[in-house]
Amino acid sequence: MRHPRIPLAATFALAVAAAPQRSHAAPSPSAKAGAKVAGGGFKGKVPRIRIHADTDFFGWTNIDDEGPGPDDPDINVVGFGFGRPTLTDSGLCTAACLLSVRPVWGLGIGVVLYKGQIVVGSRFSFTVDGIYDDDDNDDDTVNLVAGQFVPYFRWVFRPQRRVRPYVEARFGLGGGTVVANEPGNVPDTKATTNVIYPTVGVGGGVHLFIVDALSVDAGLNFDYAAPHQRTLLDPEPPGGNDEGYEPVANVYNLGVLLGLSIWFGDGA
Repeated sequence: MRHPRIPLAATFALAVAAAPQRSHAAPSPSAKAGAKVAGGGFKGKVPRIRIHADTDFFGWTNIDDEGPGPDDPDINVVGFGFGRPTLTDSGLCTAACLLSVRPVWGLGIGVVLYKGQIVVGSRFSFTVDGIYDDDDNDDDTVNLVAGQFVPYFRWVFRPQRRVRPYVEARFGLGGGTVVANEPGNVPDTKATTNVIYPTVGVGGGVHLFIVDALSVDAGLNFDYAAPHQRTLLDPEPPGGNDEGYEPVANVYNLGVLLGLSIWFGDGA
């Protein structure tokens, strides 16, 4: 039996179709990125994280009293030391609460963007104190809780150098609660003072990098806060409690900041 003759051109086309095909398409950007990550050379794309702790080493605070009464005294506080409470760490309630000296560090976290020139983050603090007055007639207790959350935007100059100046703007909120129990009264009374306040500030300083992952931070900050408060009594006084918040002060703070920052991740 004779086999049909296949034209030479058709034979060549079948051979090409049956051969393994090799793709010449350019790899996608995601594939390139994945290869760089796998190879350990992916630098500058993974956001760098800054974790920091800081305090007002030296500061001046002016409290312009806006409370009720004929006298509106100005209170000025000047002091220094490691671990000093900053402007809002003290609670901003009554004068005794505001001026209480408690060793508090403010903590924060930020993300480094734009090749190391921008840091966006927030600073936060939280304090809890209990005061117990052991008296022969009655045992008074006072509980204080205060905190703040202040986002910030920081522009860093010379991000590739060991010495990196910066400027910063920030705006946030804070508050505090003071609960005083006085069992010696007739009847026993409990006074709860709540404080809320907006705070805004600006500052500038420098990051001094000891190594790439650790810097000593020094700066000068100016902050303003406008605390409002209310006091609720239990049992309620005649006429009931006033549920509204009233302004109590304008508070200005100028402080020299000292702190440490730890820098994680890739990037400048």
